[in-house]
Amino acid sequence: MSNTPNATQIADAAKVLAKVKAHDPGASNPDRAVALAWAEAFAVHGLELRDLLDGVRDLFADDKRPRDR
Repeated sequence: MSNTPNATQIADAAKVLAKVKAHDPGASNPDRAVALAWAEAFAVHGLELRDLLDGVRDLFADDKRPRDR
């Protein structure tokens, strides 16, 4: 898998960031540059949209994580 994200991977990263924002209104508003940066990181590890969205769900469902971060 290439480490350079394609348009779909960038759009997927934007979806993940939007889900984070939905859970945490204090999160930054993702723009294309932020989505691209995250898409690059996701591409390095071959992460897929479903896994990423599940990860966001799991993070915010974790009742043991500090809520001030």
